[in-house]
Amino acid sequence: GLCVDTKDNLRKWTEEIQELQDCGDIWFPIICDTNADISRLFGLVKNKAVNAKRNLKPATLIMMIDIDKRVRLVTQYPETCGRNFYEALRSIDSLQLTLFHRVVTPVNWFQGEEVFVHPDLSSNAASSMFPKGFNEVRPWYRPTTQPDVSGGL
Repeated sequence: GLCVDTKDNLRKWTEEIQELQDCGDIWFPIICDTNADISRLFGLVKNKAVNAKRNLKPATLIMMIDIDKRVRLVTQYPETCGRNFYEALRSIDSLQLTLFHRVVTPVNWFQGEEVFVHPDLSSNAASSMFPKGFNEVRPWYRPTTQPDVSGGL
């Protein structure tokens, strides 16, 4: 996470969100970008925008960057719409799973549920990669059990 605020204000906000929104623990790291240097590099702060509490008005969005420094997901919200932490965590699970295994995750997928064999993978290759098997409904629609995630994540 990236926050354009002080560590103390972020800690207070986190405690208040956990208390008031029943969102569970926020355990992922959040960088305090107090001077907005990082935010400016990503174009998240309008230099001329002014917020009464701080002189910055960042975009309200979730941006996921992979280990190769590629932007993999961007979800932008209007300031009147709260973000969905569960969706952010679900997206991280999907990105990590698909990084280490030749699968894609379906709509509304959650950790441990069925996934699909990657469409670019031939059925012959998939047979050796997925020893538990898969159901070939269409060449591009091949549900299978989620691969074991303990090895790569």
